[in-house]
Amino acid sequence: MVIGTNSLINKGMPNNCDVAGNPQRVVCNIDPYLVEKRRAAQLTGAADRYDCW
Repeated sequence: MVIGTNSLINKGMPNNCDVAGNPQRVVCNIDPYLVEKRRAAQLTGAADRYDCW
């Protein structure tokens, strides 16, 4: 969870999201970003291992 500067949090927030504003609002969900970042790292690692063969 990421909370923006000077944000007023007055109720529960969903997990894995960016929250900002006064009052709070969800800016974006972090899960799609993490999935793409993890996939890119796995592809890079697989390419490196393939090059070693």
